[in-house]
Amino acid sequence: MAAQIHLTDPITNGEYTLEFDRDSVKYAESLGFDLTRAETTVATDVICMFRAAFHKHHPRLDLATIDGIWDRISDKKTITEALIEMFNEPYRVLFSEPEGDSKNVATFKVVK
Repeated sequence: MAAQIHLTDPITNGEYTLEFDRDSVKYAESLGFDLTRAETTVATDVICMFRAAFHKHHPRLDLATIDGIWDRISDKKTITEALIEMFNEPYRVLFSEPEGDSKNVATFKVVK
């Protein structure tokens, strides 16, 4: 499971860490990202996911720079697969059951 991607770009002379957390997932969704389309490699969603992966560590990096980096990446299929896996991790955490002492777990009931 990929937790981060470390990317070096010779044109910008930059080193970048790509990662998703809840905020960067929300950012991707605010851009109109749809994971189901990205999994079938719809170009706009793949680029959107790539842009959002910069958000956690490089939120001020402009989109033109990110798009230029994308254009220079080789093996786009492998990085796309890693990004999809990374994007799913915050969802897995969001829907996981709480760990620890059961008396410290919030409870609820559905009332109709």
